[in-house]
Amino acid sequence: MSQSFLRLTCLFLQRHIPFLFSFFLLLLGMLPWRVLFLSHFAVPIVYASLFFWTVFSLNLLSPFTVFLLGLLADLLTITPLGYYTFLFLIFYWGILLDRQFLVGRSFLFLWGAFCAFVCPLIILQWLLASLLSLSWLSFWFFWGQGILLMAVYPFISACCAFLYRKYLED
Repeated sequence: MSQSFLRLTCLFLQRHIPFLFSFFLLLLGMLPWRVLFLSHFAVPIVYASLFFWTVFSLNLLSPFTVFLLGLLADLLTITPLGYYTFLFLIFYWGILLDRQFLVGRSFLFLWGAFCAFVCPLIILQWLLASLLSLSWLSFWFFWGQGILLMAVYPFISACCAFLYRKYLED
């Protein structure tokens, strides 16, 4: 009985690696960093994980999973309910539209594509946050997050690739 329970647990964890890793990144980003700018980087770092898993393992990252990640991000960061949920789903949908074009490309191409997806996302995030606060927020703050996100994508992508090769590749 315990052997079958262990096997089922391992299969469950394997099936949910994209969600678990993305949630881990969300929690990691929420640690009390001493650098002021990094304290607001909790949620945007998840975009790198969402991009990787949507391109490489779409069958393990459903729209419901993305919705759940966004909902958890909203609840953990105390933002208006639906803010990150909406942004995550828009980002996911955008990648889905171009997924066939992205599959099988080189790392540098994917990094460039990620940067191309992040730029309009940062503008949308800035507009939405400004709308919710009823005042124009500093665009440079959001742009700085975008630059940092583009810079950490290779590291996050390498971590995702390691998990993919270790646990998901047939």
